[in-house]
Amino acid sequence: PPKQELLDLSTTSTATVMQHRGPGDILTIGFTSRCVLVVVLRDSLTLCYDLSGKSVLPPFFALKFNSGSHHTPSPSRGGKVKLSGTELLEARVYEGGVAVLGVDMNSAIVELLDEHDDPAYADGMDISSRRIVPKSTSSSYSSSDHDPTRGDNSSSASPFFLAPPPHYAIVTPLPTAMFARSKHLSFGCIAVLPRQYSPSGRPELFLSTSDGSVVVAEANP
Repeated sequence: PPKQELLDLSTTSTATVMQHRGPGDILTIGFTSRCVLVVVLRDSLTLCYDLSGKSVLPPFFALKFNSGSHHTPSPSRGGKVKLSGTELLEARVYEGGVAVLGVDMNSAIVELLDEHDDPAYADGMDISSRRIVPKSTSSSYSSSDHDPTRGDNSSSASPFFLAPPPHYAIVTPLPTAMFARSKHLSFGCIAVLPRQYSPSGRPELFLSTSDGSVVVAEANP
């Protein structure tokens, strides 16, 4: 199951996050098929709103800074890690969420789900995935008694599985930079095949390459 997002951003309001950012920092904006407005900034900070303008998820980075970078996230008060995002080359909002491509050629798929989705789908995501939940419910889903990331075999189900929040997201990083380096190429445009049309039942990311080909990356568990 994916890891829970328990970071400074999860307790920071959208207004605070946007203090040092402006309209010029927005890379793309669009709606999902469930009328969630997605705003992606150039540093991969992602904001999600409903039709009334209310934030449905805490701000989060769709693509974290590469752990192999010279930049190391620093701890803040309380011992939590303050993250930075990767500068993006492109972001594409699709009916199920948003996909992003970083300037370092790494990419990620963000699936925006809600209470109508089967929670077992989220629990079956890749181990490198992160789960983003509303601030009001993050504490209950990350309690030590029912930590969904532990993968224990106890008979009791996790609170998330029993009662998923109204909105949540699954962020799955894709190590596409490794492929790009091995083939000595770069990526340009991206497109997403939604999970309901994918043979694997997971979203697929299509990336155009500098040699005129197309690479398909799957968000498989």
